[in-house]
Amino acid sequence: LDIHSPRHGFWRSHMGWFLTPRSFATDHAAIKDLSRFPELRLLDRFDILVPTALAVALLALGRVLDHYWPGLGTSGGQMLVWGFFISTVACYHGTYTINSLCHVWGRRRYDTGDESRNNLLLALVTLGEGWHNNHHRYPMSTRQGFYWWEIDITYYLLRALAALGIIWDLKPVPREIRDTHTAVARFVELLRETCPDLVVHPATVDATGPGLPPQHRSVEVRISEVNRILGTA
Repeated sequence: LDIHSPRHGFWRSHMGWFLTPRSFATDHAAIKDLSRFPELRLLDRFDILVPTALAVALLALGRVLDHYWPGLGTSGGQMLVWGFFISTVACYHGTYTINSLCHVWGRRRYDTGDESRNNLLLALVTLGEGWHNNHHRYPMSTRQGFYWWEIDITYYLLRALAALGIIWDLKPVPREIRDTHTAVARFVELLRETCPDLVVHPATVDATGPGLPPQHRSVEVRISEVNRILGTA
């Protein structure tokens, strides 16, 4: 179930969904790997602490600049409004577009059973989040731009941090998951050529391989075998 589907209305998909009692609280059962870190649990518990500290710091910085370098024309209020409120609202709504606009505009590489799409413009605005259909296909991947031409700035930064030894264990997207759309499309085309009356449902594809509903025909072929047969391995 896509809890931020635009079928429920634009504003609910844009931001209303996570303000509901069901979605506002953190579901630690779904993120057991992250819940192991006390610093992340601390930030989750006191989520207002860091934004408040940032707002106070910007206000103080603006007043310092106004006092010692008045020629800059900078004040505490100016730094607070532009450095915190406006920038935060812009950042938040840029992120929210993935919940709303990225489920309306773009291309769908994978049949994920929802309206998620890949959108280059939104990927640039959100530093990589716009490859949302990819994310729905394999949420566990560190990168959302599955192919080299899909610009994913967040992933590039994570790779740089990994190279410095600051983070590690970046999870790639398995090739058999990434290339499912290519293998399945050619496999379905081959099935339709050989069995014109066969009803094919590509939406039943999962991580193990493409399949057809039992009521039509029992077919189970691993992606690696499809690649081998079709010459894409």
